[in-house]
Amino acid sequence: MKVWMVTPYEPLPLFSPEVRPYRCGMLASALVMRGHELRFWTSSFDHFSRAENRSCLAEPTHGTVSVECLCGKGYSRGASFRRFLHNKSLAKDFLLKARAINSVPDIIYTQIPSLELAESVVLYAKPRNIPVVVDVRDPWPDVYTRLLPGFAKWLAPVVFSSEYARLRRILANCAGITGVSETYLAWALAHADRPRTEADEVFPLGFPQQSVAAMPPEYYDEVRKNFGIPKDAFFAVFAGNFSSSMNLETVVAAAKILYAKHPGKIFFLLAGAGDSFARIKKLADNTPNLLLPGLLGTAVLNDLLRSADVGLAPYSSAAIQSLPNKPFEYMAASLPIISSLEGELKSLIERTSIGVHYTPDDVNGLVGCILRLSSNPAELEAMSNSSQKVFASDYRQEIIYARFSAYLETVSKQRTESVRC
Repeated sequence: MKVWMVTPYEPLPLFSPEVRPYRCGMLASALVMRGHELRFWTSSFDHFSRAENRSCLAEPTHGTVSVECLCGKGYSRGASFRRFLHNKSLAKDFLLKARAINSVPDIIYTQIPSLELAESVVLYAKPRNIPVVVDVRDPWPDVYTRLLPGFAKWLAPVVFSSEYARLRRILANCAGITGVSETYLAWALAHADRPRTEADEVFPLGFPQQSVAAMPPEYYDEVRKNFGIPKDAFFAVFAGNFSSSMNLETVVAAAKILYAKHPGKIFFLLAGAGDSFARIKKLADNTPNLLLPGLLGTAVLNDLLRSADVGLAPYSSAAIQSLPNKPFEYMAASLPIISSLEGELKSLIERTSIGVHYTPDDVNGLVGCILRLSSNPAELEAMSNSSQKVFASDYRQEIIYARFSAYLETVSKQRTESVRC
């Protein structure tokens, strides 16, 4: 089967051990393992580092994989007009390059976001009778409501009516809709104005399996030491994007409170980058138990997660995520999760006892969670064991993306058979 994957947000190179795989990287690996030929379309601009992605110009990373670079204008902030122009450039470049290729794929996988690129995919595919699967990663254009002041948010459907029309066109012309959660799939089907069919499925994000016991405890003591964290301290880690979805100000405030009450006993590390990094770093000045190392390599970050006691998912009350990357990354390292995200993640945490939940934006609630787990090692260990078991049974990369690959094979086969009829 010839598969095209079209996404502007995947780190490259795809199969490097130094690069953490995201949704498309994990799916690409599964497709290659099943013997499929893959053409991977992505942006020459890296969304995470906000810089040109030089790996995009490299030779194919695997014998059955070719990489196509799409050119955009780049941007410095996630929510900006410049990003909108960037997405339009990618969409235009995709149509130009795709139409110049003589052979056509058996199926195309694309994502929301971005709407512009996804629409170009269906514009290319429809006249050629190529099935398109649209995977909902984020509910765009709902995210645009963040650009409006609070008193005007109710106007979003009117202000962004053209984008909602674009969303409906995309969903009306795809062979199937997938989502990272039941919430996102239901959202997409509501905008498509149709009931769920066999071609609509949920595939959680998942994460690659990590061997938590790969190194002796002394190794992780050394990992902590390298960052100035005592081996006996309670250690909480956040790893992710410094975006408007995260209330990292709450973590900074909690760190200050806990240092004043328990100096040297509880430490925080916030790894990553993003639009709010400079502001959070400034807020964290003179906070001895709070570290902000910036972006970290995959190996270093994995070691830090394995050396930590809990993983933080401090979402803001305005966050619209459902089942994001964060919990699966923490579960892969057997970490209990301290989360403020409502909805499906909260239900998962409560149902499986893999962590604790606090009210979004509530500093005292976060402090209470930290104190509860830091003073109850038996409960912490039980949650760690649950996290490991739930991940191994339901959210490993190998499980989710083998199913996803089989689903794409089925959608492609059904379209081929319908054409023959």
